[in-house]
Amino acid sequence: MRRIFVNICISVVCMLIMCGCAFLSSEVKNQNYYDLSYNGNEQIELPFNVVFGDFRNVSPAGLNLMFCDKNRVSLDQYNYWTQSPENMLRRFMLNAIKSDYNASVPALEISLMLFEFKFDIAAKKCVLGIRCKASIDGKKKLEKSYLIENPVDGNSKKDYVQGMNICTEKFVNQLINDLKKF
Repeated sequence: MRRIFVNICISVVCMLIMCGCAFLSSEVKNQNYYDLSYNGNEQIELPFNVVFGDFRNVSPAGLNLMFCDKNRVSLDQYNYWTQSPENMLRRFMLNAIKSDYNASVPALEISLMLFEFKFDIAAKKCVLGIRCKASIDGKKKLEKSYLIENPVDGNSKKDYVQGMNICTEKFVNQLINDLKKF
């Protein structure tokens, strides 16, 4: 009798486990990858040999898209950047600024520290914060913080990524204007 009861209990437990598996979602979400890209037709030329130094990221942003809502930060588990934010920024600037070597002009070294790289969903905007240092022959010529914000029109991840691309373009244009002053 006891053996029959144990067999019945085991059978019931197995049926419950099998039924539970039937209710699990089999939907698989696609993972999306996004990138920043320079949309200019030609590289901007400066009167210097441009050398890119350290590009550091001290923001909490990484490969996952990061969304903020006041003090809450969430990392999207299905949407990613193709590279780390500092590497995308370096590549963006390499594509935007002409850096051919000319022995007759001084070398300008540009170093950046990324301190904001986020999507603010409460304010529907992208925020890019960069601390920039530029020096010629070791002499500091520029040390400035840039905080660029851009409103986002839609609600999709693609809209937010496009907004960050615009922030990056604005930053590069502001930096180039500042560098042209010396």
